[in-house]
Amino acid sequence: MINLAGRLKNRVDVYGRIETLNLSGAKKFSYGYIKSVWADITPCLTNINVLGAKEKNYDGIHISYTAMKYKFLMRINALNVKKDMYFMYKGQRYDVLYSVPHFDDGGYMEVFAELFIENDDNTFEGVKEFGSY
Repeated sequence: MINLAGRLKNRVDVYGRIETLNLSGAKKFSYGYIKSVWADITPCLTNINVLGAKEKNYDGIHISYTAMKYKFLMRINALNVKKDMYFMYKGQRYDVLYSVPHFDDGGYMEVFAELFIENDDNTFEGVKEFGSY
């Protein structure tokens, strides 16, 4: 049995659909905070050529975005992962794709999530190039 507890160094906030009642007493679903869990985050697919940078124009505004996949290793008892959940870590949102048990140790699971990054043309304004200080 492998001890993976030392690798769980990232505190991740978990958000998902929460059932509430509206004023008329009908069920309503909204996204809200569920809990925080410890996880190990590993990039899976970060090659820009594999994922492809996409470009769109919205009313003359040029926006580019990239999707990157990450693996979150966490305790299997920490959370019942569903596809409608997402993780927040350091201000970035990771949408859950799927989860599988960790095959080396049954007490852990691997959750695969996707991070979308959008940038407009003015993203790097005011950023100095390396060596131009």
